[in-house]
Amino acid sequence: MYKSFIDRFFRHINKRKIKHFFRKIFNHPFFFPSLIIAVVSILTVLVLTYILSIPRPPSIKSGTGDTLFVAGNKIFSASIGKKDGSADIGFSVGDSSASFVLSGIDKVKATKKGNTVTFPGVRKGIDLKYTTTIDGLKEELILNEKPSDKAGSIFLFDLNLKGLSPSRLTNNYIEPSFKDPKGVYKFNFEKPFAVDASGARTNNVLLQIAEDKSSTRSAQIKYSMKLIVDDKWLTDPSRVYPITIDPTLVHDTTAEFAAGYFDRIKDIGIGSVLATGGVITYTDSSGLNPVSSPPYANGYTVHTFTSGTSSFTPTVSGKVEVLVVAGGGGGGSSTTSSGGAGGGGAGGLTYNSSYIVDGGASVSVTIGGGGAGGAINVQARGATGGNSIFGSITTVGGGGGGGSTANNAGGTGGSGGGAAYNLYALSTVGAGTTGQGNNGGQNGAVSGAGGGGGGGAGAVGNAPTNSPLHNGGNGGNGLPYSLSGSSTYYAGGGGGGGTSTGGLGGGGNNTQNGTTNTGGGGGAAYAQSTKGGDGGSGIVIVRYPTALADSFPSLASYYQELPADQNTVGLWHMNEASGNALDSSGNGNTGTPTGTTIVSGLLNNARSFN
Repeated sequence: MYKSFIDRFFRHINKRKIKHFFRKIFNHPFFFPSLIIAVVSILTVLVLTYILSIPRPPSIKSGTGDTLFVAGNKIFSASIGKKDGSADIGFSVGDSSASFVLSGIDKVKATKKGNTVTFPGVRKGIDLKYTTTIDGLKEELILNEKPSDKAGSIFLFDLNLKGLSPSRLTNNYIEPSFKDPKGVYKFNFEKPFAVDASGARTNNVLLQIAEDKSSTRSAQIKYSMKLIVDDKWLTDPSRVYPITIDPTLVHDTTAEFAAGYFDRIKDIGIGSVLATGGVITYTDSSGLNPVSSPPYANGYTVHTFTSGTSSFTPTVSGKVEVLVVAGGGGGGSSTTSSGGAGGGGAGGLTYNSSYIVDGGASVSVTIGGGGAGGAINVQARGATGGNSIFGSITTVGGGGGGGSTANNAGGTGGSGGGAAYNLYALSTVGAGTTGQGNNGGQNGAVSGAGGGGGGGAGAVGNAPTNSPLHNGGNGGNGLPYSLSGSSTYYAGGGGGGGTSTGGLGGGGNNTQNGTTNTGGGGGAAYAQSTKGGDGGSGIVIVRYPTALADSFPSLASYYQELPADQNTVGLWHMNEASGNALDSSGNGNTGTPTGTTIVSGLLNNARSFN
C-alpha cells in the first residue's frame, strides 16, 4: 500500500521544476555569503565553547564585611586578607575550612594585580604573596635580605580549622593533609621549596603541623604550623636575594590521593642533595655505572672522602651505608746480606649498612694517611698507618712490616704487619684488630729467607715458601665493596720482602707502595738498599638511595626527627641501637633507660615502654 502511494506521488512530480527550484537558490546573490556566515558562526560557537571549558584560576574580587578579597570556583573558595591590613588567609572546600596567618607580622596595605595579592613588608625584608590557581592557593613568602641568624629561617603560622582536622600517622606525627570528620580528604599543603633570584633551588624546606598541647579534650583542638628552611642554604655566600619560599595549598582531585593511596605529601624530587661533603657521584639502581650528574631515577647518591679532615652533613635524619678504611702500614726495610722484611699491614676496614645520621648534624670525617716504609740501608719497621674516622666509627691504621733482623716483629694495627727475617728464628707477627683486619704473616726461618706478608681485611698475611729462598710471603687479600659504583677491593696487605705480591685491595708488591685510597699495606724490601713501600691512604665512602630525595623515608620530608634549636634544653630521639638515650640538644643530658625495649620505629629505631 505504502509503496504504491509513493510511486503515485513521484509520478506527479515534475523533475524539471525541481531542478529549476534549486538553480534559483544557488544563483541567488545572498546564498554563498549567507552560507559562509553560517559556517563561521558555528565554528565560532565551537571555539568559544572549548575556550570557556578550559579551567582557569578563579578571579580575585573585593570581599564583603571585614574581608579584603575573595576568590573561588567549583573546587574551593578563599579569603585573602582583612580590611584592617592583616594578612589572614582562609581556604574552604565544602563545609570544611582552614584559616592561617604568619605570626608576628605588621598590618600593611595589600595590592592586587590580576589573580595575585601582595602584602609588602609584613616583616623587615619579608613580603607575602598569594596567587589563585585552578585547584588552590599559591603562597609565596619572599625574603628580600639574608636572615641575621638561624631564627630567621623559621616561620610560625597560627592555624585554625573548622569541620576538619590534619591527618595523623601516629599520635606524634601529623601531616599537612586535612580531612573532614568522616575521614574524607579535603585539601593539603604541597611539599614546599625555596628558590633564589638566580634560579638555585632547595627542597630542604620542612612544613610541620603541631597540636597545641595546652588545649583540653572538651575544647576545640588548636594547631600551629611551622615552616623551616635550611639555614645553611639561606646563608650560603652564593645565594642571590630575594628568595621565594613556596608552600601551596591545594585540593588534589587525583582519585588515588582522595582514596588514601597517595595520602602523603609530595616528594622533594630526584636530584636534591640530601647531604654535603666529599665528592658526590651517582650510581644506577644496581649501584653501578657512576656519573657526576645527573642522578639516576631510583639510583644511589655516593659521597667519597679521600684526604684530610672534613664533614658529612645530612639535611634529614635517616640511615646511610658507610665504608671506612684506614691508612695502610709501611713495609719494612732491609740491608745488604740480610733477609726479607715484613710487608705492611692493611688499614682497618669497617662497613656499616645502616649508620644513623641526624638531619643538620655534621658527621666528622678523617682520612688516615699511609704509613711510611722503612728507610734505606736501615733494618727498620715500617710506620703505622693513620686512623680513619666517620662519626663514631674509627678504623685503626695498618701495622708496619717488621725490619729485617733488627726490629723484626710486625707492628700491630687494623691488620698486622708481616714478621721479618730474623736469622734462623721466627719473629712475632703483627696482630690485627678484631672486626677490622687480620694478623700479619710469619717470616721464613732459614738463611736468607723472605719476610711475611702483611695482613689484609679478608685474610691473614702469608708466610714465604722458603723455596726458592728469595720468595717473600704474599700480602693477605682485602674485601670487595661496590659503594663507589664498581666492585673494588680495599685493605690488602703488603707483600713480604723477596719475590711477592700484595694482597687484593691495594697491597704493594715487594718494595712498592700501597695503592692510594685503598688502605693497602706497603711492600717490603729484601736484602737491598731500597726503602720499604709506603702504605696506601685510607678512604671513606657514604651511600644512600637517591630515592631518599623523594622518600627518605617518605615521612622524612615532614615527619623527620626534629633538630634542636636555640631554645632546646633536651632532645631525645631514642633511636639508638643499644645503650643510653642520647641527648641531641648538645647539652649532654644523656638518659639511662630502664625497663624499655628497642623496637623498629616509624623512622628509625624506637623504644617500647613497659
